[in-house]
Amino acid sequence: MACAACYGQSDSKLAEGMNWGILTLMVVVYGVLMGIAGFFGYIIYRSHRLSLAAEAQESAQESSESSADTTH
Repeated sequence: MACAACYGQSDSKLAEGMNWGILTLMVVVYGVLMGIAGFFGYIIYRSHRLSLAAEAQESAQESSESSADTTH
């Protein structure tokens, strides 16, 4: 006894179940891949945001140091 895809009955319940199984696996795999891509996107966004904050803090320290030097 062969499966519906091999036997030729593409409209049977077995073929329909196989198609739903394939669709379910594709959704799960693509969901996991999108989750991984989203995680790395978030890491890139966060590192960019932290580098901008570090630059702003560094420039604020430099400006406060230069204003402190001129008051002496």
